[in-house]
Amino acid sequence: MNQEKNYKVLALLLTLLAIVVLTGCGGGGGGTSLTPSTGNTTGSTNSSTIISGLASKGPVSNGTASVYSITNGQMGSLLATSTTMSDGTFSASLGAYNGPIMVQVTGGSYVDEATGKTAQMGSMVLRTAVDNAAGNVSVAVTPLTEAAVQYMGGTLTTNMITLANTMMATKFGMSDIVHTLPHDVSATAVTGQDSQTYYGLMLAAMSQMASTDNLSISTIMSNIANDLKDTSSAGTQALTSLMSTMSQRFSDFETKNSNNKTGVTTMSPGGMMSTGGTGSTGGSTNGTMVGSTMINGLASKGPIANGTVSIYAITNGQVGNLIASTTTGQDGSFTANMGSYTSAMLVQVTGGSYMDEATGKTVQMGSMVLRTALSNASGNASVAVTPLTETAVQYMGNAMTSDMITLANTMMGTEFGVNDIVHTMPMNVTASSAAGNTSSAYYGMMLAGMSQTAAANNISISTIMSTIANSLKDTSSSGSQTLTSMMTLMSQNFTQFETSNTNNKSGVTNMSPGGMMATLGGMMGSTNGTKTGGTNGTTGGMMR
Repeated sequence: MNQEKNYKVLALLLTLLAIVVLTGCGGGGGGTSLTPSTGNTTGSTNSSTIISGLASKGPVSNGTASVYSITNGQMGSLLATSTTMSDGTFSASLGAYNGPIMVQVTGGSYVDEATGKTAQMGSMVLRTAVDNAAGNVSVAVTPLTEAAVQYMGGTLTTNMITLANTMMATKFGMSDIVHTLPHDVSATAVTGQDSQTYYGLMLAAMSQMASTDNLSISTIMSNIANDLKDTSSAGTQALTSLMSTMSQRFSDFETKNSNNKTGVTTMSPGGMMSTGGTGSTGGSTNGTMVGSTMINGLASKGPIANGTVSIYAITNGQVGNLIASTTTGQDGSFTANMGSYTSAMLVQVTGGSYMDEATGKTVQMGSMVLRTALSNASGNASVAVTPLTETAVQYMGNAMTSDMITLANTMMGTEFGVNDIVHTMPMNVTASSAAGNTSSAYYGMMLAGMSQTAAANNISISTIMSTIANSLKDTSSSGSQTLTSMMTLMSQNFTQFETSNTNNKSGVTNMSPGGMMATLGGMMGSTNGTKTGGTNGTTGGMMR
């Protein structure tokens, strides 16, 4: 396909997406509802949407919950309002509106977990951005979701919403800060240590920090957001210090504060807080010399034969000394002994050749480089080096702190519906049949979809990688459009390879792309539509 034809294809896809977006209209409903003007929302109108929420810093009583549409990456029309009950719960009907929303809670009061005193919300605002709301949706509105919104700044694209919410959950050791409803830890005992109890204890730790360290909740929230946005050494140090303090206050509340009525005293803070501000947060970057570290890897775009593998230490967020090197086998596998080094590292593959999945031809790597960044490696570590891990490295730029490494790898997995792009080994889908719809088969199919995209649109794999990385970094409307176009092409070519290309020897023909590609792909729905693919660690995407 020549360049002019390629541009026409991209323009057509953007036009189709724009038509779908502009034809969606919203309806109002709920406790107090308003009907947004047509053309001012990007949601669809196919089903009824009910928001069942919980506002908590402890539970916010008699607060006003306002639900807004999100339009073109910005807060749009007011859809509905509701009043929170004494336990912080509220319910709002959005009528036929489906799409991204912002839930905002103001006013009211809450019982501070650390002090046991009733505190007025005053000027404090708590918000939650939801990338897609349809049907019955449970939404938590807490200081963590507010910190995520502050991190997003003025860019509320579905991509940025997913990124910020996922990142905040990762930092605080949670799987989901939006749809997990925190337990009121100052009210009742619990029968086990579940995610709701953990969330409640995390919010209590924030109150304990405010009380002990003479800070306001608003200051703590803004500090979290600002330190995460600042990827310089100063920002990393500030975030490390903040997380270390919160980790201590988590333990203080849990074990020493009589307002903890859960009966739980042995739960530990997770995520970045679990280190107490040490090694895995970027504080220790030169490695500890304990035991032996073996890297068992797979370089794949399909499998790269006779490539050179170079493994470097990552020191102070930058690529440091060469630790080990080796050569890939015919199947792309390699093993490297790192000796007693255990810390952040970069695995780089250059040279060699691979069989392109889409064309079946042998291709030389040439100038193409594939890299994987690991925030910490010790013992026996399995590492995949692929175009997806390379795209994550390009997204990181020169800020390879452990914090940024975790963020970029997690985000790239979320975008493509792969649960773990670093430790999942992609299957060679041109060589043998799959034993089922596994994450390994899905990963291999995703790489083949990338090759199909390159072949069908006359672009290089390197161009695809850099386009995705750069458009993810560009949170403007232009960046979102570019990302939408590329993901739409990749979704269609994923299906094309899977169902029509005879080089697909996996036997898998009923897997669909997940992540953002599930939203934008051949479904051709609203760019803010329901994500049916998700990040499924077993099957990768939804089954058709």
